[in-house]
This record gives sequence, structure tokens and C-alpha cells, in this order.
Amino acid sequence: MFIPVSIKYPLEWLLVFVLLLTAKLIEWYKPPFIRAVQLTDPTINFPYIAKQQYSDLKLFSATVFLPFLCICLYNSTWLALNGWRNAKQFYVWHMSLLSFGFAVALNGISTEFLKTLIGKPRPDFVARCGPDRTPKGALIETAIIVDPLRVCTRPYGDSVFLDGFKSTPSGHSSFALCGLVWLTLYAYGQSRVLHGSSKASQLLLTLPLWFAVQICISRTQDYRHHFKDILLGGLLGGLVGAGTYHWFFPSVTSEKCNEPKTSSPPVDWGKEPQNIV
Repeated sequence: MFIPVSIKYPLEWLLVFVLLLTAKLIEWYKPPFIRAVQLTDPTINFPYIAKQQYSDLKLFSATVFLPFLCICLYNSTWLALNGWRNAKQFYVWHMSLLSFGFAVALNGISTEFLKTLIGKPRPDFVARCGPDRTPKGALIETAIIVDPLRVCTRPYGDSVFLDGFKSTPSGHSSFALCGLVWLTLYAYGQSRVLHGSSKASQLLLTLPLWFAVQICISRTQDYRHHFKDILLGGLLGGLVGAGTYHWFFPSVTSEKCNEPKTSSPPVDWGKEPQNIV
């Protein structure tokens, strides 16, 4: 069914916005599954560290704002050097932002949905719980606590306590791999680095991936996640990042890897486009 471009793209951006909003609503208002715990479990008895190596703001800057900035800087520089009337490059710019927008939105809603559904305790859960340390309270520490809400004093507040049930998958890992895998593929595609460039250039463009790995490892150092949580989050984010990139752009080995798959002529925006995928 033909959908005019003047309607198609606004609808796609609206979908991105709805997905992002849904992800935030899940994060803010959907409580996680409260899983039974044993307070003597050594895997959840690590200290609570309030100051993380990568706060939410730092994570956003590194995995969302940085790729967005790279997209805008690359395309604006290209247009400044080759002429601002090049409608095709404006089209590439738009499709790049749309592709990345879908990556962030789909990763966000997938991560938040799984976090609340699984409800796995974080490594620092007992510190967040703040169990009663009196002799009476000690009697329950070796038992399986079916309802932690009744025995935890929650010294850091309810929000920190409930966040303690959001260990799987790691959100930092999923966003790090999603954003930076997408950025790496985009850099490979737009530079056509696999078509005659040196091995050093190809290796240099993998730097975002090493940055993503560093973010992932920091989550174990902050006692926010177990290694399995990080692996699952990284796998989720990497698949979403790679999937949404290839949804809009061909393989980086393709001769036309720097052009979007939807090859409707940008000069015809608002008219019936050709070869809509």
C-alpha cells in the first residue's frame, strides 16, 4: 500500500516517540517482580555504591548523544564541503537519525520490559534491603524470604530498594552496545572503509566498541550487575543496534553501504516515492 512520504516519515517519528515514552513509563511506574531472596546469599551481599562510574547522564551522553552528534557533524560537514543543495545527503541524514531513533527506542522498551518482568536482585540487594539486624531479625536471614517488602527497612528509600530487583538485563550494557554498535556500523558504512581502506583505518573505527566494553565492565565494579546480566544486556543491545542499522542501511560490505535501503529520490519528497521498501 502506497503511503505518501509526507505522512510516512512523520508516522515513523511518532512511533519512535511512542516507544520512547512507553519505555520511560515502564521505568517510572511499573514495579518489578518481587522475587524471593535469601539474605545470606553471597551473590547479593555486595556494598551499595551511590556514585556510579557512569551515571544515567554520562550513559546518555556516551551512548545516545555521542552517536547523534556524530551523525549531525558528519552530514553537515559533508554538505558544507559538497554543497547544501544536495538533497540526497539530506535524505541520508534524515534516515540516519530515524534509524538511530528506532535503535534507542526499541532497546529502551525491550530493556525496561525485561527488567520488570524478570525481577532479579542486584549484587548489592541486601544493602538496599537493610534487613533487621536484631536477634529477632537474625532468625530470618537464613530463610528464603518470600516477601522482602515485609522484612527490609529500605535505608536508601523505596525507589532504590525496588531498583534492586532490576539486575537483568543490564541497562547500561544494553544501551552501550546498542548505541555504539550502531555508531560503529554507521562509521563503517559511510566511510566505506571495507572498500580499499587500510587495516589501521578499519581497526580505528572499532574504538566505540571498546568504549562500550569499558562501560559494561564498570557495572561489575559498581556492584550493580552480575556478569550474566551484563552479557544478556550486551547481547540485547548489540542485536537491536545491528538490527535497526541493517533495517535502514545495507551491509557494510555492500557497494552502496553509504546509501539508505529506501532509495526514493529525496527531490521527490512529498510525491510518490519509488522503490519503497
